[in-house]
Amino acid sequence: MVNLISFDGLNCYYDAVMSAAGTLGADYVAAFHNLWAETRFRYDPFRRRFVSRFMMANLDAMGYHLEKLDCKGPQGVERRLSMLSGGELLVVGMDAYYVPWNPFFGLIFGPHYFVVEYTRDDPLAAYDSTYGYSGEPIPRSLLIDRACHLNVMRRCERTGLNIDSSAAIKSVAGSIPVHLEIMSKWLDRIQAGWQQGADPASLYVECMICNRKLFRRYLEQREPGVLSNMPVLDDNQFQQWIAVKNGLKKTSIGRVSFRLMNEIRQTLTGLMDQELRAAREYS
Repeated sequence: MVNLISFDGLNCYYDAVMSAAGTLGADYVAAFHNLWAETRFRYDPFRRRFVSRFMMANLDAMGYHLEKLDCKGPQGVERRLSMLSGGELLVVGMDAYYVPWNPFFGLIFGPHYFVVEYTRDDPLAAYDSTYGYSGEPIPRSLLIDRACHLNVMRRCERTGLNIDSSAAIKSVAGSIPVHLEIMSKWLDRIQAGWQQGADPASLYVECMICNRKLFRRYLEQREPGVLSNMPVLDDNQFQQWIAVKNGLKKTSIGRVSFRLMNEIRQTLTGLMDQELRAAREYS
């Protein structure tokens, strides 16, 4: 039985990752303790998203590692499955078009992730925390034919996680200028005519938003007193961040509006200035 974990700030991939790790006993909330300070996002071409490096490194430090199983095509998936032990937890990436319980089944193509509790049975049991499905039957043949990504969550050697929220907040003062430089270059190029850059810029901002929401969740559950002194992480601020993301997304599919781009730049600069002051003044 897999514990379904899903909340604001996680996407379907991290829903599956945290569900698998949490089922194995991970204190997954601790993995969010330093996400506000992260700058080195990784771009995942399959999911077409920027993703956190810190989150997975934190899980590794706590003794929970997501191993990518290198398998190409149905034969590769079948070979990998034959090497697994019963009871292992798979984080499976599949096109939502082929996922029977997914609302987009047979309608829309796009990557989706869920957990499969591996056994020798057929069908297998799938757990999709994004949509709240537990123990959904998935034929072994469908998994073999349509799985795009196959990962297994396993316990690993624990190196220890040094959690210091004060240090994490103070380090934000160093990460804000990095983000601002990256975004300023993006905005300059978009206004100069590189319209296609607006989409990756919106995805970068989306990753910044998710990291901040997850860091806020860590504080809510572990250090609410710290959160009460952090108005830069309240809902009003997130609405402004979302406005920046949506403005960039709009720019990616329409004409470049200099008025909108200036509003995006002003809002973004204002948000980051507030975060910089909050990080510097925190004690």
